[in-house]
Amino acid sequence: MGLYENVLGLKTPPKMPSGEKGAIEDSNLAVCFHQLRVALGQVAFAFELDPRCFAHPHSRPRIYMPSFEMAWLQELGLGVETLYKHLATTITKISNGWGLVPMEKFLLDVDHPIVEVAMLAASEKSHDDDEDGEAEEVAWAQKHHDMAKKTGDDWTRHFVVTEEDRDLFPAVNQLTWRNRDVLATKGITLKTKGLRVVELSQTFGRGFDKTKCIGCLTPSFKAWLTDYNRFILGAEALSMQGISYSEDAGGHSALVDYTDSFLLDLAGNAFHAGCCCGMLLSMFVSVGYGYLPVEVGRANKHSEPLYGGAHPHARGS
Repeated sequence: MGLYENVLGLKTPPKMPSGEKGAIEDSNLAVCFHQLRVALGQVAFAFELDPRCFAHPHSRPRIYMPSFEMAWLQELGLGVETLYKHLATTITKISNGWGLVPMEKFLLDVDHPIVEVAMLAASEKSHDDDEDGEAEEVAWAQKHHDMAKKTGDDWTRHFVVTEEDRDLFPAVNQLTWRNRDVLATKGITLKTKGLRVVELSQTFGRGFDKTKCIGCLTPSFKAWLTDYNRFILGAEALSMQGISYSEDAGGHSALVDYTDSFLLDLAGNAFHAGCCCGMLLSMFVSVGYGYLPVEVGRANKHSEPLYGGAHPHARGS
């Protein structure tokens, strides 16, 4: 058995060569199915899973491809259709979500060692460009200017930070002028009440403002937390990926010696634990039917045709 993971773009047909019209190209996903069948003698399936299916408050849909050696399936007497039905049924039961876990459950307390280290580093960050209230002139993209016209307000430089603010909320030193302007367009200040998450790592037009679920965690992920007045930390991003640490063993304190940028990069490149483990469990449960006696559900040997890529675009949830 094997398990492969990739982005949703895998199922999109490639762009056609210049000048060629009307031709139909196989998607990269179809090519993967074919190569697994020809090169490795494996049959594969595709399921689209999202961390939200496992109640985690962030959205990062990915394609998970469980694969099985066809010769082994023949020995077990499992036909492809039967195997697919077991896979789909099991992963659907596992990934029903039961509602999102509140985001606050994944955020560290203000007195946690990792937060204290991060805030100390932020407090030492230079902010010379703020002396006398002056800042370097920034050349904004056209989308920035278009947004200013749309709102009918000159919101630049509206996110004001005082020295008292810096003492209370050291993370404001990490906000660039661009970050502040994006926050200002959404009416956010350091006094904003209630937890909102504003993504600041993408282009101006793609920044999101969420209350219950963040967008896709990537290595460059950078999101501001209102109420907390700081960015999401790497250890918190790992938790949202389903990678947690036992408090009995020191909990997240075990990560205090790693830089926050390293932990964010690690979280952005990691599989979501729920999606990965849920798919693996479904695979083991499904092939287990091949070991059952015929009278309690085992498929008769060669009762169904074996072929590659049954229901390649089926959703697991």
